[in-house]
Amino acid sequence: MQSCRKAIKLTILIVIFFFSLIFLASCDMISSDFYTLEIITDQRGYVVVEGLDAETGEDIVKIESSDSFCLEKNAIVEITAYPFEDYQFSRWEINGEKIWNQERYSLKMTGDKTVHAYFGHADSAEITAEISLKHSFPASPLDNFHTLELPPLETASLDIFSAESKKQQPEKEPEEIIVGFFRDVNLAEQIDSLEAEGYQLIDSSREGNFVTIRLPEAAVESYEEQAKFFDKFKNRSEVRYVESNQSYQLLSITYPDDTYYSYQWNYPQIRLPQAWNSVTGSADVRVAVLDTGVNSSHPDLHGRVDESDGYNVVAENSDYFDDIGHGTHVAGIIAAATDNNQGVAGVLWNSSIIPVKVMENGSGTWSNIADGIYYASGLQDPEISQPVDIINLSLGGPNKSQAVKDAVQAAREEGVILVASAGNSGDEGLLYPAKFEGVISVGAVDYNYPEEPNLADYSNYSPDLDILAPGGDKTVDSSNRGKNDGILSTFSDDIDSYGYEFMEGTSMSAPHISGVIGLMLANGIPRDDEIILNILQKTSIKLENIPENIDIGEAGLVNAYWALHQPDRINVVLKRKSAGYFQDYQTIEIPLEGGSLSFSDLPSGEYQLQAHLDVQSTEILDPGDYYIESDIFLVEADETKEINLQLRETE
Repeated sequence: MQSCRKAIKLTILIVIFFFSLIFLASCDMISSDFYTLEIITDQRGYVVVEGLDAETGEDIVKIESSDSFCLEKNAIVEITAYPFEDYQFSRWEINGEKIWNQERYSLKMTGDKTVHAYFGHADSAEITAEISLKHSFPASPLDNFHTLELPPLETASLDIFSAESKKQQPEKEPEEIIVGFFRDVNLAEQIDSLEAEGYQLIDSSREGNFVTIRLPEAAVESYEEQAKFFDKFKNRSEVRYVESNQSYQLLSITYPDDTYYSYQWNYPQIRLPQAWNSVTGSADVRVAVLDTGVNSSHPDLHGRVDESDGYNVVAENSDYFDDIGHGTHVAGIIAAATDNNQGVAGVLWNSSIIPVKVMENGSGTWSNIADGIYYASGLQDPEISQPVDIINLSLGGPNKSQAVKDAVQAAREEGVILVASAGNSGDEGLLYPAKFEGVISVGAVDYNYPEEPNLADYSNYSPDLDILAPGGDKTVDSSNRGKNDGILSTFSDDIDSYGYEFMEGTSMSAPHISGVIGLMLANGIPRDDEIILNILQKTSIKLENIPENIDIGEAGLVNAYWALHQPDRINVVLKRKSAGYFQDYQTIEIPLEGGSLSFSDLPSGEYQLQAHLDVQSTEILDPGDYYIESDIFLVEADETKEINLQLRETE
């Protein structure tokens, strides 16, 4: 009878064992008296497990990659590691705990266990690396901004309707044409025929059933002759299409043609020309400028301002005219008419500015600012036609206001993103409303040509500061080009006078961030202030020369190009020479900011390290990516090789 019970119990255990191979995750569903054992190897050796049957201890299983079992609580199994030829046992990792130099190990099932067996080469070489990024200043190496000529800067009055239409440069006449044939046409016969007729064939495609023909010189120099040449082929019954073989190139940066763009060093500094190559804005993006008003008649703002929604909170009317010039300057940074062959460029080439005047003569009250926030968010009568996406607050004060705090919270609940200046006293601590939770606070950097920018002397700072952007410095001309390092933008303090001025301050840095957020929204990134801030901070350029006594927390210099594409890692590839060629051996991913890593248990030999920050995730090396590769180096048995790599932006 007892032997019968043993047989039944053994049968149950065997059924459970095989059942567990299929349904690993269900051990606790079989019975609370069972735990999961998972064995994983790195395929340089195998593991033998003994004692799977807790009663007899006779079961032995050989594992060469991975396997899983359901075992009774407190069951004891013996695990033994056997390396393949040319390898040696390195260590166990049991639920993350490392156990060294014990090829045979007794394991008690006191809970679920995941066991990794690691094997290494007999010579156990090691490579350690320190990976870092080096950003280029004053601009990307792709950007020849500093070769642009500086035109005379006019600040006199301008005719508000004097904007010229963009001059279109005539395209260069093509030198080759593509002749495509219908699919049932024999390409080889056509090639023979065309060559017999004296045409110079450059290329052919059997897959596309077309040929590329060089144009005769007369057709290159004359559009009329070229048209005749095209017609010769268009009229052939076997020809499906004829087209110019225009040349294309990968665009890495996009320049606007605005007259004074060459003064706007602040845009290349934050990689806007690269960002503009992907997206330049959207008419659906609405940005409220809560400020001294906006002069919508300025030629670089005309047509960019939603005049029907403009509002004067102070006077409770629609007269939002700017008699100071501050709000007009801020609005121009965000969205001056761009690529229109005049004036300056804005961060957003396409968007809608909603002017909300909350200050008269350069000052305002907390109640005015609160009302302005409510108005822009669609929460106040008179009601705005459509709530905005972003509110720019280039203003602030040292004292907290519950009224403004409540307005900020209400706006955030409506999904509005608020951006505010950190302050211009050069002190530790943020001004309000930048200090309120959920408001993206912006500090300022200078130009400091040609080096990495500094935190501007006037910029407030704090461990809670969110992001940095260009604010300028009118006291210096670091590039020696005859103009100060201020931020150039639209300016008007008189209804009959429109021009451009250099200004400085965190008032200028905040609209850079509002504009970049507008680009992010136009590129499909969700309108969520937490998501937006996380992206801005993760992709920002971490500055190295911030003084040790100044704590700016996670704030870095905004990188518009990265913010749009959100790269999140550096791929580090270890290559090993085998059979005369370097081949990928191991790959490790590390964070954007770089860090330390190691490759262990390596065979001796020749190696090379490559590190690649793939900004647009194309899996190839594109202009604007960051890349570095080490020299080829030899690692001997039991040697540890230390490598330092600093990635730089590619051209």
